[in-house]
Formats: sequence, C-alpha cells, structure tokens
Amino acid sequence: RDCQKEGWKAHRPYCAGKNAAVPGGTTWQEDQAALTRHRARFDRPEERQAASEAELLEAFEMFERFVTKWVQQGRAPRLAAGHQAIQEALLMALPLGSMVLWRMASKGKPGQNATDLLDRVSRLARLHLRHVKLLVPRFHIAHWTALHYV
Repeated sequence: RDCQKEGWKAHRPYCAGKNAAVPGGTTWQEDQAALTRHRARFDRPEERQAASEAELLEAFEMFERFVTKWVQQGRAPRLAAGHQAIQEALLMALPLGSMVLWRMASKGKPGQNATDLLDRVSRLARLHLRHVKLLVPRFHIAHWTALHYV
C-alpha cells in the first residue's frame, strides 16, 4: 500500500478493512484475480438472471470498489485511464448494476436505495464513456458501436 500521505483519507476506505476490494489485496493484479473468480460466475446472462438481488448487488459493489480504488487521483501506483483491467471491471459492473435496478423497479417501490444505486451506476457509465473517448478520439462510429453493446 503505497498511498500518498495527502490523499490518505480518500484512500483509506479502499486500502483497509472490509471495504477493501480484496481483503489483504495490495496490488491491482491481486484485486483483479479475485474479480476474475467472481466474474466467472456472472459471465453468462442466464447466470446473472438466476442470481438473487443480494448476490448481484454484492458483485456490483465489488467491481465498483475495484474501479474506484484503482483510478483515484494521488494513488501510487494508479492505473491509467482506459486500462484494460478498469474497462473489464466497468463492463461487468454496468450490467450487474442495471439488473439490480431493474429488479428494484419491478418491485414497485424502489425508494432511496435505488436512487443511490442509479447514481453509482450512471457514474460508472460516464467513466466508461470517458475511457472510450480517450481510447478512440477520432472514430465517432467506434464510440457509438462500443456504447451500443454496453
């Protein structure tokens, strides 16, 4: 954990305790390995549909923590914008979060939890769009093709 001193307050929730992307994980590779194990369970749409709302929410939060942890300003080391590990986590978190939102909405009374989750999912979607624009700045059609599949 080589967090810089000035940013320690922002980094602390992601580096220690139960909120760490992977308890005890110190490198992005270790965190990504744990995500890969969880991703295998939710890779197919049928498996995501069969999972409970709580399981989907837990998986979404794990992918969200990974992204938030490794793109923080001031983190040393920090993954570059558009890094493949970040993109893979984003592309897994977005459908998981969307499914949880859909299930909350289908119950009829989503409440404040759904509003908070919508904010979190939309923040990840904006981050993904920004990364796509950084990676393919000249190819307009590539932006919309990539976003179409998200």
